Amino acid sequence: MAMPNEWRSDDEYTQELFKHYLEKTPQEQIKFFTKHCEECNENCLISSFHLYSQQPKSLDESPTIEIICHLVWNKYYRVFGDWICNNCFKKWPSSYTWIKLQKFIDKVSGKNLKQGDFCMQSYNTCKNSNNRILKYKPLEEAESDTHHKRDLCKKCLHGEICHRTGNYYG
Repeated sequence: MAMPNEWRSDDEYTQELFKHYLEKTPQEQIKFFTKHCEECNENCLISSFHLYSQQPKSLDESPTIEIICHLVWNKYYRVFGDWICNNCFKKWPSSYTWIKLQKFIDKVSGKNLKQGDFCMQSYNTCKNSNNRILKYKPLEEAESDTHHKRDLCKKCLHGEICHRTGNYYG
C-alpha cells in the first residue's frame, strides 16, 4: 500500500482557522483543506494536523498532538475510551468513544469530563444509558482489517458516513 506524502504547508493554520473549519459542511471541509501538490501535480486532501504547544524550533521536534481530520465529527473527536456503568459498575473498552475535540486538545482527563463532553454509550448487559468515561487515549491503527460496527458508532447512527483512511474509520 502506498503511503501518502508528508509535506508541510506554507499556510498558517491557527486554532481560529481550525474552529472555522469545524463549522463548514463536509463538502466545504474537503475543498477548504485540499492543496495542490507540485511533486505529483495532484490535488491532495490534508488528512491530519500536528498541533504544537509552542512554535517548533526545528523540523525534528515532535508535535504535542495529532488531529486526524476524518476522526472529527460535529465538534467531537473519536478516541479509545474505558467506560464504567453507573448502574452495575461493570467496565468495558470502546473504540467508538466520541469526546469534545477541545477536551481532547486540552488533554482533559476522562474522570474530569462531564455529560455533554462526550457522546453517551449504553452498557450492553443492563442497558443503562447513564455511564461515564474513566480514561481515553487516541485511536491507534488496527494491525488487521477490522469491520466498522455502524450500530455502535454515534456518527453513523446520526446518518453521517464514516470514511476509512488506512485502518482508521471516522
